[in-house]
Amino acid sequence: MQAQEIINAIFDVKTNGELNKIFTAVRDARKGIALRSRNTWFVGQDVNVVERNRTTSGTIKKVNRTRCLVILPQGNYNVPMSMLEEV
Repeated sequence: MQAQEIINAIFDVKTNGELNKIFTAVRDARKGIALRSRNTWFVGQDVNVVERNRTTSGTIKKVNRTRCLVILPQGNYNVPMSMLEEV
């Protein structure tokens, strides 16, 4: 199923309870992505922080449970692991 088909199916939902189930599934999927990616990051690794309309290069300073402290040109930021890409 493609992303656009999923979006169209969400708009066809009739009840609030069904939307809550969808929201829970999306939240759980995001947690799964974070757990899988947590084992791939290490201190000193060069990464790209992917935002909506730009990508910024940085270096991981500290790895926390769900976020990494990344040294960026603008300063140090706690970034969710789902927003990181390997260089």
